[in-house]
Amino acid sequence: MLGRWHWLLELFSHFALFYLPCLLLAALLVGRGWWRLLLLTLALWQAWFIAAPLRVPQGHAVTRPAPLRIVAFNVYYRNGALAPAAHWLRRENADLLFLTEVTEDIAGSLAGVLVTYPQSCRQLANSPFGLLLASRRPLRACEVVEVEGEYRAYPYVRAVLDDGRVIYGIHPPPPLDGALARARDAMFSALAQAVRAERAPVIVLGDMNSTPFSPRYADFLVAADLREAGSGVWPTWGPAGWWLLPLDRVLLRGAIRSRAVTLGPALGSDHRPLRITLE
Repeated sequence: MLGRWHWLLELFSHFALFYLPCLLLAALLVGRGWWRLLLLTLALWQAWFIAAPLRVPQGHAVTRPAPLRIVAFNVYYRNGALAPAAHWLRRENADLLFLTEVTEDIAGSLAGVLVTYPQSCRQLANSPFGLLLASRRPLRACEVVEVEGEYRAYPYVRAVLDDGRVIYGIHPPPPLDGALARARDAMFSALAQAVRAERAPVIVLGDMNSTPFSPRYADFLVAADLREAGSGVWPTWGPAGWWLLPLDRVLLRGAIRSRAVTLGPALGSDHRPLRITLE
């Protein structure tokens, strides 16, 4: 909650999952007395705080001829082992792919997969901010939109499926300093305004660079009238195989719900992909 005051304080909110076991361990170690009562009370509050993002409504199902299967994956712009990723993406055979941190070289390495997706829009970059959305379903529209930040402009993708549903593929900057935090917040603000203006059901997905415990992220959900897809917290990001933080998310608005959201395998990136099935 203190994270609304300053970007540095907000960084601590993303590690909310780790504070609960620390509080419980401390309560066991301090012995009896009011310190233990205080620590257990804080642990209960922390458990309630962690569970809050999971208490989300699923909305109403709508009739669809078939479920929509999506893969969202931060490929990592320095990923040097793309053959397993290409093999897995080909085997998943999703209706729609949204990839972040896509460079020209990565797009070339995945060309054998991307050629099977006849419609796409992309903005490739030799940085963490290249994006690519590819679809086997017909698209009414697909465009890259940029939001200005202090260091540079940050892109997101907006696409409209043949059935009218709108997809936003996003990758806000990580809030690692004041300028980046302001750029992240500016993208959240622009996205909230754009999503609110949509009349059709909306899907927002990608590497949010924020966990569901961040107060800034919570404000974005309220402003955009979005809800989490499913009820799980997927630890998608982590260095050296330690999957720590749920940075990759799927959000919904309107008459649409998730049938399943599951984690994919480690594929040479510091993120794991998400498989999403919507109806």
